[in-house]
Amino acid sequence: MKKIIIDIMGGYNAPDEIIKGVKAAMTEDDQFGCTLVGDSEKVSHLLLESKNISLEEVKFDKEEEYKINRNSKTSVSRGLELLSTTENSAFISAANTGKVVAESFMKLGRIKGVERPAIAVVIPGVKNPVILLDAGANADCRVKHLAQFAILGSVYAKVLFDIESPRIGLLNIGSEKSKGSKFYNEVHETLSNSSQINFVGNVEANSMVLDSVCDVVVCDGFVGNMVLKSMEGISAFMLGSLKSLGLDKDILLKVMRKVDYQEYGGAMLLGVNGLVVICHGASQEKAFKNAIKFATLYIENGMLEKVKNEIQIYNSQNPLQDSKEA
Repeated sequence: MKKIIIDIMGGYNAPDEIIKGVKAAMTEDDQFGCTLVGDSEKVSHLLLESKNISLEEVKFDKEEEYKINRNSKTSVSRGLELLSTTENSAFISAANTGKVVAESFMKLGRIKGVERPAIAVVIPGVKNPVILLDAGANADCRVKHLAQFAILGSVYAKVLFDIESPRIGLLNIGSEKSKGSKFYNEVHETLSNSSQINFVGNVEANSMVLDSVCDVVVCDGFVGNMVLKSMEGISAFMLGSLKSLGLDKDILLKVMRKVDYQEYGGAMLLGVNGLVVICHGASQEKAFKNAIKFATLYIENGMLEKVKNEIQIYNSQNPLQDSKEA
């Protein structure tokens, strides 16, 4: 049976909205088991009477909350330990992103051949959504890191969007081949020379959203996080403006659904040796329900093994001389 391991202490709305999300997900699909990791005193009044739900007790300790070390005793660290020893499983948390990334790196390790794990987020588009990575895990990257991000994102898009050959774009300040810094020119050349990557060239941030020119957009985490935060701010401003204008409720709901980060539940941390979903800190019931739904999809489709296979193929064709595998 598929197993979803959920940190019930992370995020601004823990644990109530998380438990609501679990209940909603199990109402739609009860073919998975769920382990809630956290303080039972916080959730005893919310727990379902279900044979498919168990609780892994971890007492809340404010001093431990932001500690990042191998001996950390938090719901995040315990959840990741369970993930590392449980087959057909995924871990979901709305805790501090930096903590989840760092703890995942320590508890799970990297997939063999992956140098840098990346955060992959789904960005809404006019025609189709697009996957953006890295969205903040790596501020400084080398050319080979972005090439690996392209492989990670391609596998993710195949599973999430059910497409055979995802189009990969490189986020840049112009669509012409020569645009951008020397670094981005080198990335462009590397991606162009890979037969494993369906590379469509440079993509501007506006085209990524408006023109659906690609399915995956690759960039370093410094740029990716700024793009993501800018889009979040603009979306919040636009929705607030539309609400103040008294827009028809049905139309407003359609617009909100288009830009709602909760539609896909959370961001995937790709490249670590386990399926890890990082939810927004402000996530509510809908986000957690969808995070569970998509996590079960990733398990069913063997996404982790597919990533391992594709990375192995890429690295065999493009040896990384200074690779430091974990």
